[in-house]
Amino acid sequence: MYQLKIFILCFFCSLLFVSGNHMRHTRESKDTINTTDIMTKCNQTFPIKIEYLHDLNTTGSFSDESEKVPMCYVHCYLTKIGVMGEENQINSERAANFYEIEDEDMIDDCNNEMVAASISDSCAKAYFFLRCLMTRAMIDNKNRDEDAVK
Repeated sequence: MYQLKIFILCFFCSLLFVSGNHMRHTRESKDTINTTDIMTKCNQTFPIKIEYLHDLNTTGSFSDESEKVPMCYVHCYLTKIGVMGEENQINSERAANFYEIEDEDMIDDCNNEMVAASISDSCAKAYFFLRCLMTRAMIDNKNRDEDAVK
C-alpha cells in the first residue's frame, strides 16, 4: 500500500508542470536528480495527502491553504531540487531548466511577487511561488486553447 501511495504521489508531482506550448523539451537538470527519492524523503518528513497534489495540479492551489504541512512539502521539494535556496531565494535559471519553462519572465514575475508579499515563513514562500507558476501556466494554456479555437 505504501508503494502505491508513493507511486501516486510521484505521478501527481510529475504532472505539476506538464502543460502546453510554454514548455520546451530539455533534459538538462532532470537527468542528475532522482525526483522520486526526493519526493519520498520530503513525504516522510512532511506527509502530504494525494488530494492536495491533485488540487494543485488541477486548480493551481491547495484546497486548504491554512494547512502548513503541504506547504512545507513544497518547500522541501523545491529546496532539494535546487529551485529554492537556503535563504529562500529562487534560482530562476534552475527553475526554467528543471520545469522546462520557456517564458522565464513568468518565473521572475512570480519571484518578484513572492518577495513583494513579504512572506517570512519558508514553507509559505515556497507554496506562494509554486502556486503563482501553476496559476500562470494554467491561464497561459487556457488562452492558447481559446486562440486555437478562433
